[in-house]
Amino acid sequence: MYVAAPDRSDDERARAMVAAAGIGTVFSASGGLHASTLPLLWEGDTVIAHLATANRHWRGLDGAEVLIVVTGPDAYVSPGWYPSKAAHGRAVPTWNYSEVQLRGRASIHEDAAACRAIVARLTARHERNRPEPWGLDDAPPAYIEQQLKAIVGLTVEVTAVAAKQKWSRGRSAEDIAGVQTALDSADPRAGRRDAPCARIVTYVLLSEHGTQRSRAEGRARRSQPGGRRRGTRPVWPSGSPQATHRRSGAAGRRQ
Repeated sequence: MYVAAPDRSDDERARAMVAAAGIGTVFSASGGLHASTLPLLWEGDTVIAHLATANRHWRGLDGAEVLIVVTGPDAYVSPGWYPSKAAHGRAVPTWNYSEVQLRGRASIHEDAAACRAIVARLTARHERNRPEPWGLDDAPPAYIEQQLKAIVGLTVEVTAVAAKQKWSRGRSAEDIAGVQTALDSADPRAGRRDAPCARIVTYVLLSEHGTQRSRAEGRARRSQPGGRRRGTRPVWPSGSPQATHRRSGAAGRRQ
């Protein structure tokens, strides 16, 4: 996957994105090109999931190299959302999105015990915060046994990770704020993903990537006649984690 420098994401954020999505698409090219979208869980260096035995994709997966693609929030970005458009007109449409790609070798597990363990781990992950979490023991044993016969377990030992968060990081602080405002005010009836997308955009842009915003502002200032060499850093609200981080970092540099 092509990832421009400003859009790179680290392992921690990649794992958080996969955990938040909870689902991804497994691609393989063994015996033809196949793709299956599955609930999954990434723990350590292993991804676990399961497929229906009726899905013939699993028959060519054992030992195969696979690509798992997990997508996060996405949104169309209009040039009209950038305040800079009114100043110089140098703006074009784009699409913001998040994506994680995991590569590795797959193993298929047909025995009932392995399938039960995979289902139990996936269920526990998604039920843990519910007032009355459901567990395998809540259903009749014979029924669970019947259901387990209809699936096979899948594990993938991850060998490579690529994560991308393309969220207007190369724009100025003003343009980023314009995108955020537009997404925040989007009509939920126009696209149900807009509201959660706006919340995640806010988190990504304002919490994680203040450094990229500062660099973008610095480049903009240096390009102007008499521009300063140093850009203005984002001003975080007093008491916010970002403000605390800035203060602690400055204190460390003075020591």
